[in-house]
Amino acid sequence: MGEPAGGGAWPRGGGRERAESTVDLAERQEERPKDAELLARLVRVDPELLSPIEHRSAEDSMALESVKARAVLVRARTMLLNHVRQWSRARVTYSGLLGGSVSGAGAGAPGRGHAAVLNPVLNEIQSSTLQVKKLDRQIADLQGRKYPETKILRQVPGVGPITALTYRLVIQSPARFDDPRQVGSYLGLRPRQDQSGTTDKQLRITKAGDPYLRSLLVGCAQYILGRHGPDSDLRRWGLTLAGEGQEREEAGRRGGGPEAVGADDGAMEIRPGLRVSSGESVRQKDAA
Repeated sequence: MGEPAGGGAWPRGGGRERAESTVDLAERQEERPKDAELLARLVRVDPELLSPIEHRSAEDSMALESVKARAVLVRARTMLLNHVRQWSRARVTYSGLLGGSVSGAGAGAPGRGHAAVLNPVLNEIQSSTLQVKKLDRQIADLQGRKYPETKILRQVPGVGPITALTYRLVIQSPARFDDPRQVGSYLGLRPRQDQSGTTDKQLRITKAGDPYLRSLLVGCAQYILGRHGPDSDLRRWGLTLAGEGQEREEAGRRGGGPEAVGADDGAMEIRPGLRVSSGESVRQKDAA
């Protein structure tokens, strides 16, 4: 408990932190009129310095809300399932400590007293499962009728219907970007930089943009580069790039610097219909 300047004690629960955050919020609110004035001046000098705002259509907004509603239901169902599994494991352990019989498939099964407690949870799991399946049918229908271009994205092994549709709804039109690399920056997948003199450090990614789509893309990348990912041009390029990054990091720790390995990471144009090795059965697995 800290002592304020005027005597007395700070309240429990991080009162000082709340006071500081309140001051920061007030300062940010004072800066907002200045930011608006600066934007107005920029538009007056040269309108091309700012990009026009393109609002998502009502139809696309409803489709995106359906996808994100599915994600919320899946997350809630996972929490409920984990609760039941944790209770089952605790039930088995408790029976073992009391010297009871733990063998058999029903060792952790709830008794009559516990059924009344778990039944609401099990009912919610069943209800959320039905809702998720209903949304899956709606998403599949949307892709077939209104967003047929998502089939091109699904040709990449590891990209499923949820990722393809979310990517289409968030990115909207590819014509918005002059360079394909700008899409990664738009989604917060570009590392932040710390430049000072001759120092040019790459920090963690910016995490700007839509967090749900970013998490889906990271999950797809993990599947493609993982042990279950089928062999393809994209996988080989990613593994090569990851290996160069590890070698560069080790060389940096040894004092050799990035130039010890080579500074060019290379680039690869992702085209529809990436080649997959013969004999490989491509399983379309979605990250959601």
